[in-house]
Amino acid sequence: MNYIDIILIIPVIWFAYQGFKRGLVIELASLVALILGIYAAMYFSGYAADFLVNNFDMGPKYVPVFAFIVTFIIVVVLVHLLGRILEKLINMVALGFLNKLTGAVFGILKAVLFMSITILVINHFNDKFISREKQESSLLYSPIESVAPWLWDRLENFDPDGDGFDRIKKDVEDIEI
Repeated sequence: MNYIDIILIIPVIWFAYQGFKRGLVIELASLVALILGIYAAMYFSGYAADFLVNNFDMGPKYVPVFAFIVTFIIVVVLVHLLGRILEKLINMVALGFLNKLTGAVFGILKAVLFMSITILVINHFNDKFISREKQESSLLYSPIESVAPWLWDRLENFDPDGDGFDRIKKDVEDIEI
């Protein structure tokens, strides 16, 4: 165990604590809210833009950005409210501790994925940032590093066109600093 393990374990502990504190329902609602918020803002902010142009005195330069933000916020708030309602129902049937325990597990999984993506990004831009010796002496580095590629391979099966993930990979690989 070395300093890399300590750096990796701190976010895992923090995310586990936050997951326990918030519970699985709110953790999932937050993730779903983020994903649905981005999706809705990308595909439905045009309706919000029309509404803003017709009802407010806004310059056309800022309407698309403002419409995106408004749509995103509305969806996130609505999904979060639904999550709170569901959490209240779960607490009423005395499943509160199970909700918190599974929230901690979900928090750990989220932290591991976050750290795996962070490692991949760091290695993509600077593969000498963490020496090979330190990587090999770390207990957590290799298992955590492998999570995002493993998940990516599983998600590729859900790409209906078959080129979306390849296109994203290429776009990321083309980025140079």
